[in-house]
Amino acid sequence: MNLVEKYLSESASKYKKEFIKYAYEIIDNIISKTFFVIPLMPADLKKIQSGVVTVMGFMALPEGNPNFSNNKKFMPKKFNKFLFDNGDQNTYDSEWFDMTDAKHYTIAREALLEYDKKVLKSGIKRSDLI
Repeated sequence: MNLVEKYLSESASKYKKEFIKYAYEIIDNIISKTFFVIPLMPADLKKIQSGVVTVMGFMALPEGNPNFSNNKKFMPKKFNKFLFDNGDQNTYDSEWFDMTDAKHYTIAREALLEYDKKVLKSGIKRSDLI
């Protein structure tokens, strides 16, 4: 593993475990509330991974926003809104948006691998994911 891969695999956020927990719950909601067929194909895994990052971005929006309302069914039941929005309606200062896109996808990948290990048991490889 070179230095860049090591840096990307380690999220700089001290809330990494909490983000992975949210991503795990989002994956469960996406798979249970959409029409994915088990076993998942590599293309499906990439769609789920992108969906997790998108939903976590929508979690920063105010509750009256249509994007928040439309994706609420995929969001965790309880989550710390402060990690996504610092309270000043400036989401770009939050913990989630302080991380790069590569770290967002790393969190989604780790949650998907953990979900596969505990629920799907299909043997997903890291190389199948973004």
